[in-house]
Amino acid sequence: MVAGSKTSSRVRGKRAANKPSAIPRRSDAKASSSSRAPAVVSNAGAGWQRQRERLRRLLARTPIAGLSQEEVDAHFEGMPAHYWDRVTENELVWGLQAVHRFLSQLSASQSDGAPAIMDARHFPQQGCTKVLVSTWDRLGLLTKLAGYISALRLNVIRAEVYTRSDNIVLDVFWLCDSEQRHITDTARLQQLNFLLEGGLSEPPRFVSTWAVRSHQYLPREIRMKPVVTFDNAESPDRTVVTVEASERLGLLHDMLEVLSANRLNITEALIETIGEVARDIFFVTDEHKQKVLASERLKSIEHAIVEALE
Repeated sequence: MVAGSKTSSRVRGKRAANKPSAIPRRSDAKASSSSRAPAVVSNAGAGWQRQRERLRRLLARTPIAGLSQEEVDAHFEGMPAHYWDRVTENELVWGLQAVHRFLSQLSASQSDGAPAIMDARHFPQQGCTKVLVSTWDRLGLLTKLAGYISALRLNVIRAEVYTRSDNIVLDVFWLCDSEQRHITDTARLQQLNFLLEGGLSEPPRFVSTWAVRSHQYLPREIRMKPVVTFDNAESPDRTVVTVEASERLGLLHDMLEVLSANRLNITEALIETIGEVARDIFFVTDEHKQKVLASERLKSIEHAIVEALE
């Protein structure tokens, strides 16, 4: 997915399972004193293929009403390896239904902008709400989503982003409110959907344009100089970018905006906060879906991130 367009989030170390667990949460709405055990970076080896075929067999035994075999085949053939490495049967069905709704609305739409499907599932015991978004991949999508979430004072616990080979994205966010609970105020989810639709319309609605940058009008308290590191040994086909900075409103948006401006594709993003320090990890490729290896380009990206966060 194009940076700021689509991404997936997790953290190095012990990874949270796909089903949300009771983990401390990173707030992108306001700094929170939370820590989360790092997540293990997934290794998409032959195991993802076995998982994909297992799910294909399960789905063949219990077809989804209203979905054609062509739609199912497009999903199985088009989703990336790291999706199959961790998706569950319930999440697979949820994603297929979201893509079906997106394509149905797209064919019926009379507007210039492409529609976006947003759906939410609540996990009160885990203290979070899982929000899924399906639309066309496009530059700046993930950045906008992070900005809208920040504007509504919602906290990002975790995020996953997947792009199909036909350019359809599935972005998943684990969110909570300021009390670290699932989102009980459905009006806020409706507002998030409204901002997303407005941001993707042509031309974009003013309120969406303003909301995505509303955090920039707030005073900043810089408690530490941002630290950016790159790792080209961790993953066989992606560059791992780690950013440590003072937690604040809009931090995730500002990081993603820089990555987008540097034409980077984000396949995963891991989010955590320890005390007042955010430590976010992004798995990226360049515009040719290769690792970012040129030292001058890495230095330029590092400088741009530090400058944006200070």
